[in-house]
Amino acid sequence: MAKERPPRILVSAGEPSGDNYAARLVRELRRLDPSCEIEGYAGPRAQEAGLRRIENLLDYSVMGLIPVLLRAGSFLRLIGRIKRHLASYRPDVVVPIDYPGLHFLLAKWARARGSKVAYYVSPQLWAWAEWRIRKVKARVDRMLVILPFEERYYASHGVEVTFVGHPLFDYLDGLDTDATLVTTLREGRQGPMIALLPGSREQEIRQNLPLQLEAARQIRDHCEDATFVVANPGHDEKIVELLAKGVEHRRFPGLHLRLGSPYDVMAAADLALVTSGTATIELTYFRVPMIVTYRTGALTATLGRLLTKTRHIGLVNILGGKEVVPEFFTHRDCSREIAERALELLPGGPKRCGVVAELARIREEMGGPGASERAARVILELARSRPRS
Repeated sequence: MAKERPPRILVSAGEPSGDNYAARLVRELRRLDPSCEIEGYAGPRAQEAGLRRIENLLDYSVMGLIPVLLRAGSFLRLIGRIKRHLASYRPDVVVPIDYPGLHFLLAKWARARGSKVAYYVSPQLWAWAEWRIRKVKARVDRMLVILPFEERYYASHGVEVTFVGHPLFDYLDGLDTDATLVTTLREGRQGPMIALLPGSREQEIRQNLPLQLEAARQIRDHCEDATFVVANPGHDEKIVELLAKGVEHRRFPGLHLRLGSPYDVMAAADLALVTSGTATIELTYFRVPMIVTYRTGALTATLGRLLTKTRHIGLVNILGGKEVVPEFFTHRDCSREIAERALELLPGGPKRCGVVAELARIREEMGGPGASERAARVILELARSRPRS
């Protein structure tokens, strides 16, 4: 009788956030079953965690139709290599992480070759692309979702689904913030501290930082002892450039720049002006009231309202099922409205306590740490259910 070989698992992550999730998943897979073979397409973090990397998929991470068309040849060659590898390696389970453009194709190819597919971190089909649910049903054996309402959504469409919790909480729960810095940020001032988090992409920073700074100036007109800290992971040079230019040649005292990790700033902040995205979940973890801003062009704003099926754009509001925190998705200058809402959420403001309580409730519903382990257990269960020889 042939000896059963170890489980073969292929993981694919095409963005920096997916690479982080992949790294934590790979560590848990190796901890739970040291014999399993894990390889795939991801970035440096997953490779450091023990994934045998075939290619760095982050090298192909581009946004927009034109950039994709300009690199069509390299994408086609990549597709050919992935197909050939699936045919020769024959993994038991393929784990695509978010990044639907390529990963829906990867799921199709994997299923056609007899592999199980566990899709980790759902694309936001519930917000803008519900028609893709047919592809999920045809190509995915199990959706591993990280938001509570996604479990109900997929189950209602007849898709096998497991809510595992948000892997970001695994990281944040084990994070050692700089206690000395947090104390300094909290105690080295007279008034409230407001974090400005303009986004992780250069385009987001260009569009949102000027709006957040203008709102900050107006907040300071009513709260003269307020301090403001611009903090963001990545693209520090772009933030420095915008601040050096004064952003429309108007700078003001009380504004500081914190390069590198924003988590110390989040832990110390009384309020945050934040671009919609993962940072809203991070602020929810720290229970920091926030105002979600997303400034874009007029056409994009109009199309966004027409195509988006959800009532809100801020993930914290989608999770709360209502406007837990103010949000502004617009092409216009809404700095005055942002400043007015901010004053209501600062310490002593009339709406602060209610928002903090709602953030605590949402954090509790997110499932706490352990998402990576829960996802790894489901993946190994799928791998062991497939005959291996």
